[in-house]
Amino acid sequence: MSQLSKVRLGVAVTMTAAAARMALDGVDAARRRATSGPPARRGAARDVHTLTVTVPPEQLLPGAPALAPLDRFGDAVQVTVRPAPADRGSQVHVRLVGPDAGDGRGGQDAASAVRAALREVRALAEIGFVPSPDRPTTTWPTTTWPTPDAPPRATTSHRQDGGRR
Repeated sequence: MSQLSKVRLGVAVTMTAAAARMALDGVDAARRRATSGPPARRGAARDVHTLTVTVPPEQLLPGAPALAPLDRFGDAVQVTVRPAPADRGSQVHVRLVGPDAGDGRGGQDAASAVRAALREVRALAEIGFVPSPDRPTTTWPTTTWPTPDAPPRATTSHRQDGGRR
C-alpha cells in the first residue's frame, strides 16, 4: 500500500468518525430535551406575570386603589401579593386562569392586557397616578424658537384627534 493510499484511508476514517460523532451528538441533544422537559416559559408558566413595586405589601391588600386596573379582569386572573426579596417592596403575581382574560380594548390578547394593567398598577402604587405619554411635562409653554419641545408641540397640535392640550 502506497503512502498516498494510507493518507486517503486515514482521511476517510477520520471523516466517518466525525460524521458519526455529530449524529450521536444530535441524538444526545434530542434525548436531553425529551427528558428535561420544555423551556420554563411554555405552558402554565407563561401565564404568570410578576411585578415588583416599591411599596410595602400592606398597601396592596385586596381592594386597594392601586390594584384597581386588575379588577376589570374579574375571575379570569388570580392576584397574589408577597413581600419582595431583600425588603425591596412587594411582588404582585398575576396568573391568567381563564381563556377570556383579555379586556377587549383594541383587540389585545390576554397577556398584553395583563402587562398593560400591571404597568398601571405600578404607576398607581408608586406615584399615585398613571402618567400619559401625550400630556406635556410642564404647563408652561416655551416662548423662544428653536426649543427642544417645539417639534413635539407642533406634532401634537396637528394630530388628527387634536391632541390633548
